[in-house]
Amino acid sequence: MAIPKFTKLTTTACPLNIENVDTDQIIPARFLKAVERKGFGDNLFRDWRYDKAGNKVDSFPLNDPKFGGEILVAAKNFGCGSSRLRFILLTPLCGSKRLNFDSCTPARS
Repeated sequence: MAIPKFTKLTTTACPLNIENVDTDQIIPARFLKAVERKGFGDNLFRDWRYDKAGNKVDSFPLNDPKFGGEILVAAKNFGCGSSRLRFILLTPLCGSKRLNFDSCTPARS
């Protein structure tokens, strides 16, 4: 799958001021078993964005319409956990064009 060339992005940003966000919170493992590479954005932060009944949690930043942009600004140690490489590969499939964060755990190849 080719990633489109990035030239310029004019958008708003969504703040996620939570440190040590594990990859299993970003995309829960139960959603990584898909055969096709689609639908990941719907499950981005699934356990934080929706309650057990499937209703949106209004207090979560990605559910706030004023943060409807394509930039996620994350806090320290974003993307830690066991699925770091998979997360990097899935980021464009989730609809995010850009991630800004204080620090992250490097992925091993």
